[in-house]
Amino acid sequence: MFVNSAAAGLLSSADRTLLWEWAGRLLSTASRHGRLTLPSVTLTGRCEGVYDDHVLTGAVIWLDTRPADPGPAWSRLTDSERTVAEHVARGLTNRETAALLFISPHTVDYHLRQVFRKFQVRSRVELARLMAIQAG
Repeated sequence: MFVNSAAAGLLSSADRTLLWEWAGRLLSTASRHGRLTLPSVTLTGRCEGVYDDHVLTGAVIWLDTRPADPGPAWSRLTDSERTVAEHVARGLTNRETAALLFISPHTVDYHLRQVFRKFQVRSRVELARLMAIQAG
């Protein structure tokens, strides 16, 4: 599977099977648009089949960068996790976030690890992208 840099921030390697199944379902219907539900987010998108002598060999997929349903994932965050995520997504370091919130940098690190786990992201950049998507 090949993805561009924007999709790399939205999709993990675990999403590949779900993505291919979703594309297969869309390509078997008249509609080429639909909702894609991944563990971390629900998106809308469209796809077109790639054929080799009438045999489906792949798909080109365009995903809308705004989640179709941002609620469930965001509702799992505690107030503390949400606040830490917002500061980190704005580009603040753990130390800067801790100073603003009057908590330990270790506490910021703990909350950040929980946010990463809940959203299945691996970096601050991925978190910032998700926060931008959520803001709409």
